[in-house]
Amino acid sequence: MSIRRILHENPVVKAELTFDDELSIVAPRTCQTAEDAAAYPPIVNHYRACPYRNALLSWMVEQTEGTLDILEFDTIESMRNAVGLGMGVTLLPDSITINDDRIRRFHVPGIKPARINLLTLGSGSKPSLLNFIGKIKDSQTDQNKP
Repeated sequence: MSIRRILHENPVVKAELTFDDELSIVAPRTCQTAEDAAAYPPIVNHYRACPYRNALLSWMVEQTEGTLDILEFDTIESMRNAVGLGMGVTLLPDSITINDDRIRRFHVPGIKPARINLLTLGSGSKPSLLNFIGKIKDSQTDQNKP
């Protein structure tokens, strides 16, 4: 179902923010190339239908021989921390990994940007949500600076 259709059919749903975000292989800082990153286990979330999970695992299968030892985590923050500790690699939007000096990002040909849609239910946005949206917009501005 498209976002337009969701918004049209559900008047209580509001599109707070929409943007395209590059996806990167996120690896420990010690990796110099994406090929180095492929030597680490994939770190994914536990949702089998997650497109990031599936894209990472497809890329890993192309890069490696043999069986993958997959590490599953339940939050993006725990996945990012595991990468920072050198436990493996993951695939995340760039806006989530900006300003993290424990990791290195690699853009991989064939992995398309993600369209991120932040939707809310009900009227009025909470201050914490507005703060979060401001941080995302700031990170987008930082990414576009030379």
